[in-house]
Amino acid sequence: MKGKIDNNGWLRIERGGKEKLQECPFTQKTFQVNDLTIREPCGDWCPLFDEPEKRPKCTYLILCHRMIEFAEFTDERGKE
Repeated sequence: MKGKIDNNGWLRIERGGKEKLQECPFTQKTFQVNDLTIREPCGDWCPLFDEPEKRPKCTYLILCHRMIEFAEFTDERGKE
């Protein structure tokens, strides 16, 4: 699985060949993005969002209720 933390600190995961912003299933806060209403994105703003841990063959990311293993992972925070 491929994933990244974008420059906003939001988690994005590739699903079906397309990168998709992951929404927090536990918040009621919503945003308008173009014509879409989305929940608050899953991201590093959350105290239950851990730092990615790179290992030799994968990267692990611990979230509020699970650990996700990524074969490819990019962290764009702090990049221009």
